[in-house]
Amino acid sequence: MKKKIRIGNAGGYWGDDLDALRRQLEGGPLDYITMDFLAEITMSILRKQQLKNPALGYARDFLTQLETCLPLIVEKNVRVINNAGGINPIGLGREILALARRQGHDIKVGVCYGDDITGQLYELSAAGEKFTNMETGADFEGVRHRVTSANVYLGAEPVVAALDAGCQIIVTGRVLDEHGQPLPDTLLEIWQANAAGRYIHRVDRHDAPLDPNFFGAGRCITDSKGRYRFITIKPGAYPWGNHDNAWRPAHIHFSLFGPNLQSRLATQMYFPGDPLLPLDPILNSIPDPAARERLVARFSPDVSEPGHALGYEWDIVLRGPAQTPMEA
Repeated sequence: MKKKIRIGNAGGYWGDDLDALRRQLEGGPLDYITMDFLAEITMSILRKQQLKNPALGYARDFLTQLETCLPLIVEKNVRVINNAGGINPIGLGREILALARRQGHDIKVGVCYGDDITGQLYELSAAGEKFTNMETGADFEGVRHRVTSANVYLGAEPVVAALDAGCQIIVTGRVLDEHGQPLPDTLLEIWQANAAGRYIHRVDRHDAPLDPNFFGAGRCITDSKGRYRFITIKPGAYPWGNHDNAWRPAHIHFSLFGPNLQSRLATQMYFPGDPLLPLDPILNSIPDPAARERLVARFSPDVSEPGHALGYEWDIVLRGPAQTPMEA
């Protein structure tokens, strides 16, 4: 049976019914709520607002609705998809996170950007782009000096990518010795890229956004059964310059510490079904296919939590013939 997805809409234009979002949340179970704020003239108005105040450029009444509706959104685990960011989607994203912090909510906010080409019009014209009026056929040169905003339609793909990238996951497993016996009180440390494939590190400068609320690192100690558990987000692939179009598959780094910090083992966990796995020189530097498989986690419906997070299991064996490959 196909999974049912329930979608509601709470706005068709900027200034629409301010109570619609609450009514949709209270009216019944929903998975997603969409809200449309923008038209061409709206973008021009938002640009003029931003020229007066660089912090603006988004539909502020969305924040007004969110102020009262955010507790319900969190309680019902509804994803709200909207274009209220207008000229300044990153600015709106920051305001949403600030509002959530004030209310004590831990939420994820995805931002789609890159549609604003206002600053590229002269460059694009010089490269041969005509920007001919689709209705009248008029030449763009006659109006270019009057343009206040210019944006392209990105389609649904960035929204889908943002929803996929925000996938919260649970990673759990056991730390075992060569006899399959659990090793309690083992200190584990993880670090990883964010959902866009970027690390919070001064060396990582590639063109991907950073989330100020995600630091990409954590620690825990195994319990009496040798089990660990992390709640995180699925990391994204990232370019790493090994050749022209080289991408590292999604992975999480693990460090395991013994009785002191000098006894440290490091390894990497990968995700099942990743098409980049056969292309990754680091993973494939391990000659034994069975050993490579031991670095790939197992998707687990039992660990997954409905409406909250996908679950993965990955055991780490420290010694013996079934040892998990470690970094030298």
